Amino acid sequence: MRKSFRDKKRHISVAMEYFYDSNVKYITGADIEDYLFDIKGISEKTRANYASALSDFFKWIFKRQIIKIVPPFPEINFELGYRTITDLKTQQAIIEKVRDLSEKKNPKIWLGVDLLATYVNLRPGGSAES
Repeated sequence: MRKSFRDKKRHISVAMEYFYDSNVKYITGADIEDYLFDIKGISEKTRANYASALSDFFKWIFKRQIIKIVPPFPEINFELGYRTITDLKTQQAIIEKVRDLSEKKNPKIWLGVDLLATYVNLRPGGSAES
């Protein structure tokens, strides 16, 4: 399963736990706002992702004529930050330091770090495209 689908599934699962056996026909914009802002420990970007997944669900059931109107969703503002990028020289110095520290104890540590630095598609949840 693609990561984006796993995320959507998780977002919908959290909503299902929150709304439990509520009839979707009676869920209001206020209920959705309460749900979104009751989720603790997440960034505003993640909150917006939860809202997007729930909005997609409501649009889908509207299209299937299960509900008559799509409830309003709150606006969630966020600003994306920039990732810190390590230059190649610094990256190589870090890899060599890891090698010096771990080569005798466990060479698999250095090998793993080197592989992950070299082949970005091996990184968990990452790819060269993202």
